[in-house]
Amino acid sequence: MFLSKSFGYALRGILYIAAMQDEQRKVQIGEIATKLSVPKHFLGKIMQQVVKAGLLKSTKGPYGGFSLVDETLATPVIRIVEIIC
Repeated sequence: MFLSKSFGYALRGILYIAAMQDEQRKVQIGEIATKLSVPKHFLGKIMQQVVKAGLLKSTKGPYGGFSLVDETLATPVIRIVEIIC
């Protein structure tokens, strides 16, 4: 089975946000894109799909960004495949 780049970016983005949750802050898309070396706008569109599916929270504004919801880390990987592919 071939998985798309979109899926890889989504998974890596979610895992990066999870790693940053220890700091109890929202993670901005620019930071995620820079750290993962992926295109910012493309990653933003992918992460919004994940937000619409309810696996992440998104807050707008200068102090906004992405954060996990309670169920994010308990979600099976196949669910992310379904959302993105």
